[in-house]
Amino acid sequence: GAVTVNQAGNNFQSTVTASGTNVALRDTDAIQLGNITATGTFGVTAGTNITQAAATAVIVTGTTSLTATAGLITLEQTGNDFQNTVTASGTDISLRDANALQIGNITATATVKLQSGSGQDISRSAGTISGTIVRLISAGSIGTAVNPIQTVVGKVAGSANGNIYITDSGTTAGGVNIGAGDGNADNLAGLTTTSATGVIRFEETANPQGIVAAEAVSAVGGGVTILAHSPLTVNAAVSDNGGGNILLAAEGQTAADDLTINANVTASGGNGNIQLYAGDSISVAAAQIVSATGMGTVTAIAGTDYNSGTPQDGTSSGGIGMASDAEIRTEDGNITLRAPGDISVAVLNANSDADAARGAVIVSADDSGVSGTQSNNVGAITDANAATLNVTAQSLELKAATGIATSANRLELNVGTVAGRVVCEAVLMFTMVDA
Repeated sequence: GAVTVNQAGNNFQSTVTASGTNVALRDTDAIQLGNITATGTFGVTAGTNITQAAATAVIVTGTTSLTATAGLITLEQTGNDFQNTVTASGTDISLRDANALQIGNITATATVKLQSGSGQDISRSAGTISGTIVRLISAGSIGTAVNPIQTVVGKVAGSANGNIYITDSGTTAGGVNIGAGDGNADNLAGLTTTSATGVIRFEETANPQGIVAAEAVSAVGGGVTILAHSPLTVNAAVSDNGGGNILLAAEGQTAADDLTINANVTASGGNGNIQLYAGDSISVAAAQIVSATGMGTVTAIAGTDYNSGTPQDGTSSGGIGMASDAEIRTEDGNITLRAPGDISVAVLNANSDADAARGAVIVSADDSGVSGTQSNNVGAITDANAATLNVTAQSLELKAATGIATSANRLELNVGTVAGRVVCEAVLMFTMVDA
């Protein structure tokens, strides 16, 4: 039968155990759970904390509802098995399931930690996770492509042995951070999958200050996609070392929609491609390297709103800027830079493995964009690193409106063939360097 002990004046001053069909408990103060078995639903309401005694298990066949009015919820014992949707509300919330963990609304004023076990997933039936920091640890996947985990948070970190699909719709000042920023608590930093087919996809849909990748994002073959509603700032390494593709996009059509790369972006271990998009400008900071191995290509397109996979024109002034010691590398794949505005070139090396095969390089300033109408006869290609070699490639195509380098600061090239086109001012300056 049912266990219903839910009067407002209840005060359980020691551990509570219960077994029944539907189990409902209420405590005016804190409540500590022992072994709980509910073949139907399970609900707990407490004035302060909901906790669990060591070496006990909460096993629920139906839905679970947990409300800590002015306290935390900590149900972290390894034997817990929530077999249906769990909803929870409190200050800090930490839930662990020996198997799959299916969530509804999880509402915290501080941190949330969710963990699944036995190769099973963290999935979403409905609702969102809200809090200041969210940590997701899964022995399977986190969310799905059609039903990603929905968050409204300031910081997110996750690790999985499968896919990671997270969509954030928060409006936290400074943007949403990838990374908990708490010294790798639970050995968890950034977003990481250990599955060779595991996909990482993180999308932010509402924050006007976009995404900051504050801690590493790493996959091993399934690929990485990070889409920001507004700016995207990469402050920690983004990598796929198993041949997967990487897509980074600052979506939108305003001057604020910039992609800023302050850390290495690496596709290795195969032929993974790298795509970089910005509604306005793309910048690669000092000493940072964007690199792809094998036949993998690197494509950077400024002034283009990726628009969730249906690109459209962004601003008509967006450019691409490289610091003097920044590099974009491929082994045998092509490198393409396109922008409606200016492009400054540091090192573009389409033969980073120094073998006989080289990729092609295309650099197009004053580019016409998706619509073919963005070109406005303004846009130059400049040399960002003085006398250092700029381009290594089998072939090179350059296009600009207001000049390709200058007589005082020429492009240094190690290429087989060069095709240069200046559509306005007749300035095309380069120096060939022996291989």
